[in-house]
Amino acid sequence: MTLSSLLHPKVDYSISRKGFALAAVVAFYTVGYLWLNEITFHADKFYKVALPFEKDIPFIPQLVPSYIFVYFLVIMMFLSIDSDALLNEAVKTFLACMGVHLLFFYFMPVKMTERPDIIPNGNFWNDYAAFWYWLDKPTTLFPSGHVSMSFLAAYYTRRVHPRLGNFCLMVAAYVGVSVVLIKQHYIADVAAGFVLASGFYLLVSRLELKRQATPPPPGVVGEIA
Repeated sequence: MTLSSLLHPKVDYSISRKGFALAAVVAFYTVGYLWLNEITFHADKFYKVALPFEKDIPFIPQLVPSYIFVYFLVIMMFLSIDSDALLNEAVKTFLACMGVHLLFFYFMPVKMTERPDIIPNGNFWNDYAAFWYWLDKPTTLFPSGHVSMSFLAAYYTRRVHPRLGNFCLMVAAYVGVSVVLIKQHYIADVAAGFVLASGFYLLVSRLELKRQATPPPPGVVGEIA
């Protein structure tokens, strides 16, 4: 028995179809993110979005593992989705939102200047943070893709399983706080990521409801019958 079948046992739904959609969404964003991360790292100009007090926010390396919680939330969303209609809507929302993120990364590069210099020294948390800093350069920050993806995933999970979705929303909020405390994002990045996710979710879901409520053109029903 799979986790997906436990989440909705009465629905016979294709795991392979959802797996393909998950892979497509993650690949689209990850490839674009890493590509722009490398390009913008060498940009001549960076925009400033940091608030004056952010330099005093402590660095907590023990929160670095929370950086990957977004993938747990996205996987949970795809496991929860129980219909083609909802799957198509979620994929449209993710691709549209992530596409806007990539445009921001390219045309409005922001650089994190508050990162501490971390040298591997054998301490687990220190070395773990050093690895992520090496992998993810301090650009492609605004808006925060991790925050947007976390909240989008939580919203769609909540559509199917309200209690589980509420838990996912708390995890998404935790991701938003943690990325500031590990000096991966500014507060403005997190706020913009949340606003983009919420805006795209509301926009696409309402457009889909309107499309589904629109009656088919005259003659189409008869032809199908």
